[in-house]
Parts: sequence; structure tokens; C-alpha cells
Amino acid sequence: MNVKKLTMGLVCFIMLSFPPALATIITSETENISGNTWESRYTITNDTVDEIFWFAILFEASEYENIAYVPSIEFGPDWDIFVVQPFITDAGYVDAFSFGAGIGAGSFMSNFIVRYEYLGSIAPGLQDFEIYDPNSIDPLVIESGDFQTSIVSAPTAVSAPSTLLLFGMSVLVLCRPRKAKTATLIP
Repeated sequence: MNVKKLTMGLVCFIMLSFPPALATIITSETENISGNTWESRYTITNDTVDEIFWFAILFEASEYENIAYVPSIEFGPDWDIFVVQPFITDAGYVDAFSFGAGIGAGSFMSNFIVRYEYLGSIAPGLQDFEIYDPNSIDPLVIESGDFQTSIVSAPTAVSAPSTLLLFGMSVLVLCRPRKAKTATLIP
């Protein structure tokens, strides 16, 4: 028998025998409300085999402040949501716990809205999340990860140097010396 075919067959068998990777996927669309106030709309996709009843989205202390949850229909009365503000070096977080139906295996929930002040230089980016065991009294992390937020709208800055340049050029045009027009007589 051909050694190459036998090796390829063995590799395929080994790769197919591994279980598929299952993980929670969180995505967000973030927009600038005004100044350094931003709002993120999160979608939590449950790609695991168990229902998700408890999760938290983390906000770094050096980059975020004044975190506030904005209620939505999707995360209604079954969900207990509270916010912990960042403090010195401790990250803040928005914690969500369901007393009813959680996020079922293979399904998702969207419109988890959080508004905050972003202290960074450009725009919000990488964020962390944690999924907890709902049967544990103390928070027992069963999954954690990070995700990149996508910016839907960012503030547009007016470029001061180009504005000053345009103003300076218009002053030069208006103040330039003009040639005196002389009238010529036609005989």
C-alpha cells in the first residue's frame, strides 16, 4: 500500500476525531454619541452546548468611566443587570444574570447596550468578557476571552491647521497690492 495515502488517511482520521471547538462569541457595534461619550451594542452568541445564564463585559480602569447599562426589550425582566464602575486599577464591568431562560445553545441575544465615557486617545477597541457558572454562589469563571469592537461612527475632527491656512490665504488675496488701472483715451 502507498505510504503517502496511508499517512494522509491517518492524519484525516485523527483530525476528524477531535471534537469541534465550542465557544461564546461576543461582538459589538460602537458609536460616538458626543465628545468622549460612546455607546456599544453587544451581541452574545452561544456556540457552546450549555445555556448561558451569567456573563460580564469588562471595562479597563484606565480607559473607561461613567459606565451605564441602557435597558432593552431583549434583556427584559428575567435579567438582573448591574454595573460596577472601574476603580483605580480594578476593571469595571457590566454583569448580567438570568433568573429565567438564558441564551440557549446555538442561539444569540443582541441589543445589550452600554454607554460610557472613553478616556483613550482614538476609539474603544479590545474588550474582555467572562462567562460564569450559574450554579456557583461565588463567581466561577467557566469561559473568558476578548473581542474587538467595530466602530460604526466616530467623531469627525475639524482640522485647525487647514482652517487657519485657508483663512490666511484669503487675507493674503484681499490684501495684495493691486495695479492701478489707467484710462486710455481714444482719439
